[in-house]
Amino acid sequence: MGCRQQAGLHPNPSLSFSQQEEPAGTDNQTRVEVQWPLDLFRKSGRVAVADREVDAAQQATADRARRLAASVRMKYGEVVTAVRTLSITEELVAARRGNGP
Repeated sequence: MGCRQQAGLHPNPSLSFSQQEEPAGTDNQTRVEVQWPLDLFRKSGRVAVADREVDAAQQATADRARRLAASVRMKYGEVVTAVRTLSITEELVAARRGNGP
């Protein structure tokens, strides 16, 4: 959700300063730059992309939850099968010994 909020804001202006001096000469340069980005016709595109990113993240989360739930169900089935197999094996062993179930 932070991406969506950031996309709706205006771009930040920037300020830079640089100074170059000639060590043995008189050629000195000072430079100040201000950049103020114009946000013409770009905000709606940024917001739309951010909305799609949020949607994709939500879909990925839902898919992961679905896969995890399916994995848990599969493991549960494996355990139930193993318990049933053990129970049948114990009954067979008891029957062969003549003890009955």
